[in-house]
Amino acid sequence: MAVQIWNAGIDVGKETLEVAVWHSPVLLFQTTRDADGLARLIGWLREHNVARIGLEASGGYEREVLDTLQDAGFMVACLNPRQVRRFAQAKGRLAKNDRADARVIAEFMAKMTDRDPIRRDRSFDVLVEHLTVRRRLRDWISDCDTTLEHLRDPLMRKTIGRVEEGRGS
Repeated sequence: MAVQIWNAGIDVGKETLEVAVWHSPVLLFQTTRDADGLARLIGWLREHNVARIGLEASGGYEREVLDTLQDAGFMVACLNPRQVRRFAQAKGRLAKNDRADARVIAEFMAKMTDRDPIRRDRSFDVLVEHLTVRRRLRDWISDCDTTLEHLRDPLMRKTIGRVEEGRGS
């Protein structure tokens, strides 16, 4: 007997995961984004013969989910949110909520990905974090420079000036 392999989409939130399997009818599941929730998720995905899973990059919340699922043997793709959103718009799906997003991601995985997901290389995590902090600090410094140009209050200018002195300007 042939076994159908299904694609799933996960909308990753800070505390919860909304999951959809591209199936007829679409199967839905919700769980928490913690160790117990991930264990329940793995069991549910295996029960429904899911092999390929897509999730969107969501500011780092997706990393633990992606790593846990890959360690459990699933093929997991971290998708570009803009591409998934454009896919949804092209299909006329304008609703934007966690459950709808999970459905769109599942359909995107089933229809739009033509190759198997590549395993995430965790050795870059520290570098990525350093680059993220560096970028945010540079943005903050730029914001302070812009703010200083528009401040007239001497006390406020002095406060920002201290920040400028601290960075060696």
